[in-house]
Amino acid sequence: MKLAQFVFIIPFISFFIGFGLISLFVHEKSIKTPSLLGHSVLYALRQATQQGFVVKILSEKEATEAQPGTILAQKPVPGAAIKPKQTVFITVAQEPIPLALPELVGKRDGQWQEQVADAGLTVKTVYICHNAPMGMVIAQSPEAGSVSGQQKIYLTISSGPETKRIMPQLYSQPYEQAKEFLESYGIEVSLYSEPYNAKRHAGIEPGAIIAQKPLAGSWIDLKKPLQVQLVVVN
Repeated sequence: MKLAQFVFIIPFISFFIGFGLISLFVHEKSIKTPSLLGHSVLYALRQATQQGFVVKILSEKEATEAQPGTILAQKPVPGAAIKPKQTVFITVAQEPIPLALPELVGKRDGQWQEQVADAGLTVKTVYICHNAPMGMVIAQSPEAGSVSGQQKIYLTISSGPETKRIMPQLYSQPYEQAKEFLESYGIEVSLYSEPYNAKRHAGIEPGAIIAQKPLAGSWIDLKKPLQVQLVVVN
């Protein structure tokens, strides 16, 4: 290589050597992102000051199970490698906005669900037997108009009238009277007859009931199709 050519490339060699030396001394070491989850914003700021990164609040989120100002999420995630002065974004818990609860008592099935969804409420339901139509709200807590920060409401809902009954004793009752009574509850009646016998049926009037099925004292459910068999003496 000629001397003139060597002299020409000396500046380039010097540049690369200098750049390498500078990079060696000023190279920024990466740090691990600390876990800020569950801590306060003040804690995050202290960690940022000590370790040389930046903290910024990305968003606030309503939370009922965390104190306002508690860090719920962070990006980058804990343990991720970051450079000094890099920003760690955090999501902070915000106190729920007080809400005036809607009137749900008297609302039918389908209506109260729509209002609950529109209000963004969490609902807990209890069903009880009641004369109100099935699916209708009969009580709520807290009451309508109450201001709540919990956004949770408890509803008592009708499952319809109680339909379980005890089968009455129909022995010796006139057939027509018993039939009218049973049919008023939608119960189908099947009639069987037995010839009158003065000895076997002493004290029983003709046309009276001498046997029944289901037996007296049995539990019956008026929601289900039911047929009562009656034996009448004639």
